[in-house]
Amino acid sequence: MLNIEQLRESFTRVYEGPDNLQHECDIIKEAEQLNIPLDTYRRLYSLKDNEHVDPYPKPDSWKKIASAWTTWFIYLPVKNKLFLLRKGIFWLLQKGVLLSVVFAIGHYIWTIPERHKQAIEQRKQAHYQAWLIINSAQQSQTASGGRNEALADLAKDNVSLEGVNVSGVSSDKLTYLRFIELQKAILQYAKFQYTDLTGANFKYAHLYSANFEGSHIPGANFSKAYLENTNFKNTDLSLLKYKKNIPTNFQEANLQDANFQEANLQDANFQEANLNKTDFRGSKNLTTGQVKSAKNWQQAYYSPEFRKQLSLP
Repeated sequence: MLNIEQLRESFTRVYEGPDNLQHECDIIKEAEQLNIPLDTYRRLYSLKDNEHVDPYPKPDSWKKIASAWTTWFIYLPVKNKLFLLRKGIFWLLQKGVLLSVVFAIGHYIWTIPERHKQAIEQRKQAHYQAWLIINSAQQSQTASGGRNEALADLAKDNVSLEGVNVSGVSSDKLTYLRFIELQKAILQYAKFQYTDLTGANFKYAHLYSANFEGSHIPGANFSKAYLENTNFKNTDLSLLKYKKNIPTNFQEANLQDANFQEANLQDANFQEANLNKTDFRGSKNLTTGQVKSAKNWQQAYYSPEFRKQLSLP
């Protein structure tokens, strides 16, 4: 009975030079000696260069398939791995799969500039729609009317909101912008008069010369915001009682030249804030502890009575 070692030994005796006649004679002779049909011997001879590969794993559970095949492949000799990779690539080429994958990758790379251009156009269109919502809102319109989301989306995309005007009409008709997210927003000269900004987030925002006069901003976060020359005259910063007693936060904010005249500053946090030339004259519920937790508090403006409490001349 023929075994594989006899077959491999027979293959070594077949001539492999440029003389095709010699090669064909050896093929016929070896097939006759091993008593194998000529076509069968030719087919076996065509496989002589294939590397020996351990039997494929047969896990007893579908859950073990991935680990079994991975382990089997890892422990294969390098030459066997290369052989299988070549064989796999050849099979993919035969099936047209590899060409399809290459074409898809090429098409994806080729269309990157066009898709980038489309993304920019879509973003521009979204910004245009957001500005349309903001600018079309009537001053007497107290509800958000989509302004909250439009402003937040523009700020998130780093679009400048310099000079934006969302002011209400009076203390009885506040614009409703509660809990709006304007972190890092560019809002210099923005107008927020008579606006309900309860719980708004202005952390790191740039609010130079912004106007919050007459607004309601308990629980707002102005931590590390730039608030030089900002107007908080007659604003209400009193404690946000119905949401875990969150105070308005000006921690580490730059409040140079900011105006808090007649503002209700109950429990506002001024820790490490810059109070150089900040105007607190006529403000309500301000304590010496709040002031002294800040920087440059001696250079701020206070009423004569409050200056006495601070032991200032």
